[in-house]
Parts: sequence; C-alpha cells; structure tokens
Amino acid sequence: MKVKVFIHAQYNEYEKTFTYHSYNCDMCEYGYTLIETQEVDVRQPTFEELTNKTIKALRNKQEKIMAAAHKETVSVQRVIDTLLCIEHKE
Repeated sequence: MKVKVFIHAQYNEYEKTFTYHSYNCDMCEYGYTLIETQEVDVRQPTFEELTNKTIKALRNKQEKIMAAAHKETVSVQRVIDTLLCIEHKE
C-alpha cells in the first residue's frame, strides 16, 4: 500500500538544533517546516498482525490506567489512615 508522508523539521531554540519528523499531514501551522512530501510503499499488515498489535497497545494502555488508579487509591488511603489516627487520639 502507498502512504503519503510529510517530512518536517522543527527548530529547538534551547538546543540550537533541528529535529526531523514525519507525519501523515502538513504540520506547518503547528510550527514545523515542511521539507518534502513522499509516497512510501508500506507492506500492508495482515488482519492477525493488526489484531495482535492492537491487543498489545490496549494492554499497555490498561496497565497505565491501572497504575494511575493504584497511585490515586494509595493517596486516598493515606488520608483515610491519617483521619483514623486523629479520630483515635481524641
């Protein structure tokens, strides 16, 4: 399958260097400088490959959500524990 790729450069003011990126659209309005556009041949993945990669991405997302939820739960539990300690001192 053919994919149109927009190759951009972006100047990093702090490091005084350029970085290069490729996107599927023109990103000039977001501060990127369009260098060139190319059509690239990419092997189309099979349905099984797409399914497996999607499952892997979703599992990674699930792990991040669970880690964030655990962190929040621990934070709430600390407040509860603090309040319980204050309650038993009175």
